[in-house]
Amino acid sequence: MKTFKMPSALSIVMIFLGIVAILTWIVPTSVVVTDDDGNKVSHYNAAFDGDGNVVEDAGTGEAYGTLSDVTETGANNVYHITFPDGKVQLIPAIPEVVLSIDLEAGKMYIRPLEGLFQ
Repeated sequence: MKTFKMPSALSIVMIFLGIVAILTWIVPTSVVVTDDDGNKVSHYNAAFDGDGNVVEDAGTGEAYGTLSDVTETGANNVYHITFPDGKVQLIPAIPEVVLSIDLEAGKMYIRPLEGLFQ
């Protein structure tokens, strides 16, 4: 009779990473925004609509550039911002950076972390 042998830690980690990778293909990208009434609303694949949403500083209103691409990662998405000079900067799609998205106006309001655009 065979006895059960516990898989190695590496095997367990690899299985877990495989499951996470598969879930990133299945679960749609989403962003949670607060509407005018103060309700939190999830918008799936809302930030990147292909039209190049304008990315502005939430405090100063300075336009940084346009949203040109989204990279889906296991933890959080990464937004690609194309500046007017053609340079592309990456920002994490986390609440500390992306403060709000106005879908009707096609604008994303961010507060860059210190040193993010240097």
